Amino acid sequence: MTARSLTRVLPLCAALAVACGSEGAVRPAPAIQQPAVPKRVFASLAVSPDSILLVAGSAQSLTIDARDQFGVKMSEANSGEWADTIRYISSAPEIAGVDRWGLVTGEGRGTARITVSVTVAGATRTASMTTLVELPTATSAKLTVNQHRIWAPTTVSVRAGATVTWVVPDGVQIGTIWLNVWGNDAEKLEFIDGVATHTFPTPGTFYYGTGGGLMWDDEGGRIKVY
Repeated sequence: MTARSLTRVLPLCAALAVACGSEGAVRPAPAIQQPAVPKRVFASLAVSPDSILLVAGSAQSLTIDARDQFGVKMSEANSGEWADTIRYISSAPEIAGVDRWGLVTGEGRGTARITVSVTVAGATRTASMTTLVELPTATSAKLTVNQHRIWAPTTVSVRAGATVTWVVPDGVQIGTIWLNVWGNDAEKLEFIDGVATHTFPTPGTFYYGTGGGLMWDDEGGRIKVY
């Protein structure tokens, strides 16, 4: 082989060695890039039921349903996380009132719109529902106390002119029961053989009980007359 031929062969062998590498060497696999997980975004809010019919004096709770951009239900990471951001508003509180927990109470005949808003991670969404309130038709009601001095039902709604009866079963001991307890016009209920009655000729809210508790329903209750 001439010197000129050798000069040509040596670079070729060097190139082949670099290209082929050492026999049996394993090349590292290329890294697989994981697709980025999209961040969940608060996209929609629904309230249920979407409509209710109440008798004045009765109540019903609402529930909310928050969903992300994929339609997947969202939940609070911690209990009460959304509590300070939830707002319930009634278009007509004199017809249907609503508290901060979503309890709707019928107040007077008519229709009201309840709107709720929730803020999650800076995003606010709203939803609404309809409440139809009718006046009660009951012309009488009976309240019975148990051994724990709890009356059932605690609250009743009746129409003007209705008669309410309080019943104390045999063996149950209670204190003096006053109508309009805490009021200047408080009236003592007279029980005969464990039964007392009162007729309500005019609309209003009337409390009954011993007046010994801190809350209006301690050993008593409420009568709403329409």
